[in-house]
Amino acid sequence: MTSQSRGPANRGRASGCSADTPMSDAGKHSMTGSSLQTSYVSRETVASMLDVNKRTVERWEAEGLTPHRLGRLVRYKLADVLAWAEAR
Repeated sequence: MTSQSRGPANRGRASGCSADTPMSDAGKHSMTGSSLQTSYVSRETVASMLDVNKRTVERWEAEGLTPHRLGRLVRYKLADVLAWAEAR
């Protein structure tokens, strides 16, 4: 095998990452004064943060709270959620 091979020891990690760095941390970068990474939260987290039922958050989607979907996952930009809550 070559060093570029993605055998069982490398499965689930981005190429170029060490064995101690999980794939989820591989894309995190920051710049001075700003961040390239936007925080996203789940529907359950939004409901918990705002002390409402998960179905209420689903209803808010029809009223303008924008969900971001990745396959079956539904996430919300944390900044959007905070602005939504402030406006209500």
